[in-house]
Amino acid sequence: MTPEDLAALRRAVRSLEHPGLAARLTNIVGKPMELIGEVLSASASHVIATATSKGLEAALKVAPRTMQRTLTMDRSSCKRP
Repeated sequence: MTPEDLAALRRAVRSLEHPGLAARLTNIVGKPMELIGEVLSASASHVIATATSKGLEAALKVAPRTMQRTLTMDRSSCKRP
């Protein structure tokens, strides 16, 4: 294993053993959502799941266009000698 690979492995282990703030906050927020999910009726859970899926699908459709626009803007702002 190269020194670079070993360093990458150490960083990965450290990240997994000591999650960052975003991961900890997500875990804190996720716990109440799990509990709410357990007490909701099947029909309410289905409505929430459907709405969530539609929202994620819409975001996935918009994201590539936004990324392309950003890449185009970045390229146009580059100065060439």
